[in-house]
Amino acid sequence: MNQENAEELNEIGSLSSGSLEPPPNGGEDQDDENPNNDAADGNDSDDVAENPTEQNDTEGQNDNTEGQNPKIREDRTHATPVELKTNIDARLTQAQESYTRDASRQRSQDVGVLSTKFRQFRVHLNELKPIIKSYQQANNELYAARTKLYSNLAEIAVDSPFYDMVGKQLDTDALSEATTIEAAAQVAEESQTDSLVGVNQIAKAPLPVLEAEYQEHLVDYILEWQAVIANKVDKLMKDNEALRVKQHHYRVKVDNLREEKSASDSKGKEFPNRKREKLVRNEEKYRQAMAEHEEKASELCYMLEVVVNLAWQDMMPLVQHTIIWERKRYDYDDRSYADMFRQVLESLSREITRVEEEESTDDLEAALLIQRDKHEILKEKLNRLQMALSGDWETKNELFRKFDLV
Repeated sequence: MNQENAEELNEIGSLSSGSLEPPPNGGEDQDDENPNNDAADGNDSDDVAENPTEQNDTEGQNDNTEGQNPKIREDRTHATPVELKTNIDARLTQAQESYTRDASRQRSQDVGVLSTKFRQFRVHLNELKPIIKSYQQANNELYAARTKLYSNLAEIAVDSPFYDMVGKQLDTDALSEATTIEAAAQVAEESQTDSLVGVNQIAKAPLPVLEAEYQEHLVDYILEWQAVIANKVDKLMKDNEALRVKQHHYRVKVDNLREEKSASDSKGKEFPNRKREKLVRNEEKYRQAMAEHEEKASELCYMLEVVVNLAWQDMMPLVQHTIIWERKRYDYDDRSYADMFRQVLESLSREITRVEEEESTDDLEAALLIQRDKHEILKEKLNRLQMALSGDWETKNELFRKFDLV
C-alpha cells in the first residue's frame, strides 16, 4: 500500500474514533479535481448510487476502434469474441486468468501513464489498417495498369508481323480454371501462345488466391487484433474510471463532513450525532471504494502492460504472414514475368531477324529485276546496231534515227 492511501486510512480511523484533525491537502488523489462531482459537496444524504458515474465516458473509451471485424461477434454471456482466427485472444485470456494481485503494490497511480502509452499504441494499430489496405489497393492497381499498357501495345501491333509476340491472348475459358502459375503456363503451352499479353494473363492467374490470402492473413488479422484489444481492455478501463469517480465522490463527502466538524469544534459547539454517524458511514464507504478502485486499477495496469509491452508477440505472426505473402507474390512474378518474358524476347528477336532477312531478299530481287530490264534494253539496241551495220547508209545520224540507237 502506498504512503498516501495508508495516511488516508489512518486519518479515517482517527476521525472515526473522535479525532478532529482535517485531512492534509497533500493526501488527495490526482484525479479528485473532477468537476462532475462538485454537486456532491452540498449533498446532505449519503444514500447515493453505488456507481455515480454510469453516464460518464470511460478513460480512453472514445479511442478510435474503427475497423473491428464484423465477422467477430461478442458472446453476450462471456463477452469474448467468437470465430477467432488468431492466437491474440488466447494469449490475453491466459494472461488475464493467470493474474494475481500483488498486495504490496498500489497501481492506481500508474493508470495515467500506462493509459497514455496504451492510447499511443492503439493509434499506431488503428493506423495500420488503412495502410495495409492501401498497399493491397496499390498492388491491384499495378496489375490493372500493366494490363492496360500491354493491351494498348497489342492494339498498335495488330497489323504488324509481331502481333503474335505482343497481343495474342490465351483461351480465356481454359484460363478461368487456372489458379496457379503452373496451370496457366500449361494453358499457354497447349495453345502455343508466347506473347506479352499472354504472359500477363498467366501472371494474373493466381491473383484471386493471393488476394484472399492477403485479406485473411493481413487485413483480417489487424481487424481481429483491434477487436480483441477492445474486448479485453475497454471494459476494464470503464470499470476503473467508474470506481475512481466513486472513490472521489466519497472522498468529497468525507472532506466536507470533516470541515463541518472542525468548524463546529472551533466554535465550541457539539457536532450533531446524526452527522457524526454519517461521517462514520461515509468513511467506511470511502475506505471500501478506495480498496475496490485499487483492485481494479491493479488489474487494469497488468492488462495494459500485457497488451502494450508484449505486443511484439501479437505483431510477429503478422510480420511472418507479410513476408510469406510477399515471397509468394515475388515468386509468382519471377516464374511468369522473369522466365516467360525471356521466352517472349527470344521469339521476338527471331521474328525480327526473319523479317529483316525477308526485306533484304526482297530488295535483292528488286535490284536483279532492274538489272535484267536494263540488260534486255541493251541487248535490243545491240541487235539493231548489228542490222544497221549490214545496210548501206549515207550518214551515221540517219542510221541512228532509223534504228533508234540514240
